[in-house]
Amino acid sequence: MVKIPFLNTEPETDIAVAAALTPLWWVLGFGFFIYHGVVLLLFMKLVFGSRNNQASLRIPKLCYAYGAFLLIYALSLLVNAGERPAQRLFASANNWGMFLMGAMLLLVVYNSDSAKLVPRVMNAFRWLCLVSGLLACVSLLLWLAGFHELLIQPVLMRLMPSLSEYPFFNSLMIMKITMTEWLWVQTPRLSLYSGAPTATGGFMVMIMPLMLAYFHWRRGRFFEGLAVQVLSYFTLFFAQSRSAVCGWFAALFFVEMMTRRRKLIAVLTGAIALTASANWIYDGVLWLLNLRPASNVGRFKLYDEAIEIVRDENLLLGLGIRLRDDFTMTPIGSHAFYVELLFVTGLLGLLAYILFQLLIGWYWLRQCRYLRSEEDRQLWKYLGLGFWAANLWLMTDSIVAFPHITYLYFLVTGLLLVVGKGIEQGAATGAAA
Repeated sequence: MVKIPFLNTEPETDIAVAAALTPLWWVLGFGFFIYHGVVLLLFMKLVFGSRNNQASLRIPKLCYAYGAFLLIYALSLLVNAGERPAQRLFASANNWGMFLMGAMLLLVVYNSDSAKLVPRVMNAFRWLCLVSGLLACVSLLLWLAGFHELLIQPVLMRLMPSLSEYPFFNSLMIMKITMTEWLWVQTPRLSLYSGAPTATGGFMVMIMPLMLAYFHWRRGRFFEGLAVQVLSYFTLFFAQSRSAVCGWFAALFFVEMMTRRRKLIAVLTGAIALTASANWIYDGVLWLLNLRPASNVGRFKLYDEAIEIVRDENLLLGLGIRLRDDFTMTPIGSHAFYVELLFVTGLLGLLAYILFQLLIGWYWLRQCRYLRSEEDRQLWKYLGLGFWAANLWLMTDSIVAFPHITYLYFLVTGLLLVVGKGIEQGAATGAAA
């Protein structure tokens, strides 16, 4: 009997396949709905499967803060519904739906079999890194051949040209591959699977850690692993997302400190090293900021405007939506996830989400005492790297701008939770024996 993905295969396979086929969804133009459909189908299979098997649906207590965030966001939408433009309310409701999709995926992953899911996701991310790296190389060659602003319509938009008339569909579907940025000279910049190069950087910092874990476990594939890693780093740097690059190396430094057996000594050594190199770090940050000064000015103006507006109108629950203004093409409340949460959901929503992230981060740190095997140690390390790097990248970007980013973020977060649960249970079993 032929098994059709997302219908009669194991959920662990479906989760990995949905991620692995990201380039295909991009080419077809399915990205704006396929992840929602897959997650909804998997969630329904989970709920009805639990009922049929008389098994309880396990909900991690750490996610209660996230549930509170979803409720606060919904309340903010309701409170502001009568005062805001319908188009902006639709956009914000769509973002709320993305957060809801994340919650459902988190539960699906948490209730899955980690022994099956982890290897399949690692393999999926390995292929994603390889394909993305090869696409990055092709994109560079196209830019050198003169395609400095390369936009391609996906299959669905070619079949239904009217979709391009709607900004919502056009922004999510159009295949924007290469663009030109002015640094000290004109340089190419990569944008894969979305219209924003910064999203490509965030995409890479979420898939690279488990790719590294894959090749760490399979030491016999040295040359393949080296090639995929080189391609992955090339793609990350080619996207020119400063927050993704800085977030990656900052998270890598932090995770390396936490993996040391003598953490206090490692942390003190790291603190001394950072203090000694403070001037170099400061100069490096200034250099990064000055690479695109016009972009920085625009971002900081958006941040200042957003904070001032939400403080004056509704600091507790926010405005429910992001606003449009004449001075910028970008909605006020964009370009920084935490500013966006403050603007849309107010102080209550922002604090609820930060609490959720802190609880997940603390849960990851707590696992260190239960690690028994080298495989557990490496998996713990790389999942932490993906989680912390993604959250640092969010300082200047968002997880709900594009569905594939939302999917990957909550997939990595869910893996961190389900693997942590397995690590604790294994330690308890070992102690009892």
